[in-house]
Amino acid sequence: MSSAPAPGSAPGPGPAARPASAQAAPPGPAAPPGAAAPPGAVARPASAQAAPGSPPRGPLPALTRRGIDRSRDRAVTIAGLAVAAAYLLAAMTVIVVPGASSGPWLPLHLALAGGASVAIAALLPFFAATLVATAPAPGAWRAAALGLIGGGALLLTVGFRSGQLMVAAAGGVLYLAGMGVLLALTLRLLRGSLIARRRIFSVFYGAALVCVLVGAALTTLFLAGVPAILAAWPTLRVAHAWLNLFGFVGLVVAVTLIHLYPTVVGARIDQGRATVAGLLALTGGPAIVALGFMAGFWLLVALGGLLVTGGMIALIAYAVDVLRRRARWTTDPDWHRFTTGSLTAAIGWLAAAGIGAAAVAVIRGPGPAGWVGGAIVLPLVLGAVVQAIVGSWSHLLPAIGPGSPVRHAWQRRVLGRVALPRLVAFQVGVGVLLLASVAGDGGPAVTAGQALVVLPMAVSLGLFGVALGGRRTAGRNGPD
Repeated sequence: MSSAPAPGSAPGPGPAARPASAQAAPPGPAAPPGAAAPPGAVARPASAQAAPGSPPRGPLPALTRRGIDRSRDRAVTIAGLAVAAAYLLAAMTVIVVPGASSGPWLPLHLALAGGASVAIAALLPFFAATLVATAPAPGAWRAAALGLIGGGALLLTVGFRSGQLMVAAAGGVLYLAGMGVLLALTLRLLRGSLIARRRIFSVFYGAALVCVLVGAALTTLFLAGVPAILAAWPTLRVAHAWLNLFGFVGLVVAVTLIHLYPTVVGARIDQGRATVAGLLALTGGPAIVALGFMAGFWLLVALGGLLVTGGMIALIAYAVDVLRRRARWTTDPDWHRFTTGSLTAAIGWLAAAGIGAAAVAVIRGPGPAGWVGGAIVLPLVLGAVVQAIVGSWSHLLPAIGPGSPVRHAWQRRVLGRVALPRLVAFQVGVGVLLLASVAGDGGPAVTAGQALVVLPMAVSLGLFGVALGGRRTAGRNGPD
C-alpha cells in the first residue's frame, strides 16, 4: 500500500489507542504492516492474530464487547458520498447541456445545496465519532438527515427552476429539518468527548450548522414570499451568501481538513494554538460580516472581514507546515498525488475566495455592491468545495469502504488514474473561468474554462463509479 509516515507521524481521526492486550480486532481487515490506519480503524494487535497453520481463533467475548463496530457508519458515509457525487454529476450536466440552465443559479445550488450539503451530512457524524473515539450515531438518524437534506435540495432546485416557488419553499423546510437533525447528532457525539481540547470542535461544527440554518431560513422565507424579506432581499442575499458559503461550507471544509489533510499526506496531526485561533476566527468572522450587512454597519463588516482574512492565513500556514512534514510514499504514487493535490488545491482556493470576499466587503461596505458573485463563487465552489469532495471520496473509499485489502489496493489504482492531468486541467479551468468573470468576458474563454473543468470532473466521477461498483472478478488486478 504505502510506506510508513515520517517519524513521529500518526494516523488521522480515529479511536483512542488502548494497550495491545486490551484491544479487539476490528470488524474489517487490519491495515497492512507499515501503512497508516484509515480514519476510524483500530489496529489489530499481534496477540489477536492466529499463528500460521493454526486453526482460526475468534475474538474473546470480553474484547468483542469493548470494541466499536463502525461498519454500518462507514457504509452510510460511502452511500452519502455517492449521493453527493450524483448531485455533482447533475451540476456538470446542466453546465454542458444547451438550454438546461439560463444562468449559474441551478448548477450552483445543485453543487452546494445538493452535493456539498449531502457530502457534509455524510462526513460530519463519521468524523465526529472517530474524533472523540465514541460509538457512531444511530444509522436510522443518519439516514434521515441525509434523506431530508438531499430530498430538500432536490425540491428546492426543481421547484425554483420550474417557477413553483411553494415547492421550492417546501424543499427549504425539509432541508432545514435535515440540518437540524445533523446538528443534534453532531453535538451529541462531540460533547461526549473525554478530551477537553476536542470538545471545542462542537463549537466549530455547531456554529457552522447554525449559520446554514439561518441562511437557509432566509432563502425559505424569500421563496415563501414574506414581504419584509422580499423588500430587503438585495442586502439579505449577501448575508445569505456569507452564512452559507463561508459560515457553513467554508468553515466545515476548513475544520475537517485540519484532521483529514495530515491523514492524507501522512503527517502527524498538530492542533496548535495558532491553528485553533485561526479556526475561531473563521467561526465568528462570516457571521459578523453577515450581521454587518443586515444592520448596514461598516465596522461590523470590517471586523468580520479581518477575522476571515486572519483565519484563512492561519489555514494556509497550517497546510504549509503539514506539507513540510509529509511522508514519502513508496507505493500508489498516483493515488497519493491526486488526493494530496486535490486537498492542497482546495485549501488554496478556499483561502483565496475568503480573503477576496473580505476585501470586497470591507472596501465597498454593506450593501449589494459588497459582494462580487462570480469572482468569489467560482474559486470557492469549484476550486475549494468540489475538489475537497473529490479528494475526500478518493481517499476514504479505499480507506473505510467495504472489501478486502486486495479490493482496496485495486480501488487506489483506479482512483489514481491520470491524476496529474486531471489536477492540472481543473486548476487551469477554474483560473480561466475566474479571469473571464473578472474581465466580464462571456465568449470563448468561458467555453474553454468550462471544458477544462467539466472533462476532468467527468473522469473523476467515472473513476469513482468504477471503484465503488467494482468488478466481480477476483485476482490481483481486481476486487475479490
